[in-house]
Amino acid sequence: MKRNNLVLATNLGMCECGNIIATSKSPIDTFMHNPKQKCTYCEKELTLANFGYEAGNPHKVKWIGPDKKWTDTRPSKNFTLGRWQIIVGAIKTSRTN
Repeated sequence: MKRNNLVLATNLGMCECGNIIATSKSPIDTFMHNPKQKCTYCEKELTLANFGYEAGNPHKVKWIGPDKKWTDTRPSKNFTLGRWQIIVGAIKTSRTN
């Protein structure tokens, strides 16, 4: 059985070329540590706008939906995009001692 990678909906974005992109940390944290992010498909330089943020606003205002298109509404249910399982809420992990 193929296992999907878990991605938070807040970490999902899209390049102008249409390539869906994801970060392992929040996009704001990612750009703070390395502002020179590039699309893995077309190599175009990315900005926070590619992840649904507007200049001067620390809150995400656009989301990628299950149809792989931008939406102004945060998804309410988890969904799958190709090999990614998109999680709308927090990812729960189990800890073993």
